[in-house]
Amino acid sequence: MNNMEYNLGILAGIIVGVVIVAVALWWNKKKNGSAAEFDERQKHVRGEVFQHAFFAVMAWNLLYWALTLAVDHPLMVDGLSGLVGLFIGVLVLGAESIWKDAFFTASSRPKSYVLLYAAVCLCEVPSAILNWKEMFQDGVLTYKVMPLVALVTFLVIFLTLILKLTRKEPDEE
Repeated sequence: MNNMEYNLGILAGIIVGVVIVAVALWWNKKKNGSAAEFDERQKHVRGEVFQHAFFAVMAWNLLYWALTLAVDHPLMVDGLSGLVGLFIGVLVLGAESIWKDAFFTASSRPKSYVLLYAAVCLCEVPSAILNWKEMFQDGVLTYKVMPLVALVTFLVIFLTLILKLTRKEPDEE
């Protein structure tokens, strides 16, 4: 594959992603008015969740560093471990904050996000399958693994959201 074509494909994907996010934000603002605020409990929980996500990324960095030292050669192409760490942070942040009711404001509708996360997962499946055989080159993990990493990240967040929405809350007396 021509390197220029690949770079243009990446650029087109980024542009489409930015446009989708901008339209979603505009639509949400038009539909709900001004941004809703988190309550005090949610703000406190979100602070804790941000800490957990930070420490998960640091643990990943430490683990990758130790593994690289142990085998005496890189396990991933340059920069890939940072991207994997970013997705680990997103995974911890998303799943834990959903589970602890700190991802959505009181006025938002979590059920509307189910379709969004399902769509993100479905969009990643073909790319993960197509890149499956090219994830390793010369014994090193390449950027071709990123669709799989994104799929796993958003699939776990999606499943957490589904579990949270279907879980019966005990009656508080």
